[in-house]
Amino acid sequence: DDSYNIRYDAWSGASNGKALFGGYRLSATADSSVTFTVHGKSFQWVTAFGPNYGQADVYVDGQFVATVDLYLPVQKWQQPVSFKNLGSGNHTVTIIVLGQHNSASNGNGVVFDGIIIP
Repeated sequence: DDSYNIRYDAWSGASNGKALFGGYRLSATADSSVTFTVHGKSFQWVTAFGPNYGQADVYVDGQFVATVDLYLPVQKWQQPVSFKNLGSGNHTVTIIVLGQHNSASNGNGVVFDGIIIP
């Protein structure tokens, strides 16, 4: 999550040995975003799921592709969320924090732990 090719907007960094490479980014601020470019037909957003997390929208090349709900009753680190069938070439990906959460969740936080490009 410390690549110079990834642009963060209002995300704080934190250390945690359970996160990918020992650190992650977190934001609960509505409309804050992280943007990066991938090359190829697929990628995985590495995140965390847990009882205090919210929801985020994912856009690829400016087109909405999914709302991801990061709520789970138990904490889980290094969880991949897959996006496939993007077509060849470069793709700009933006993850936007919604500032809202599942009714069972205790918070709006969204974790960006990294990306995996096969």
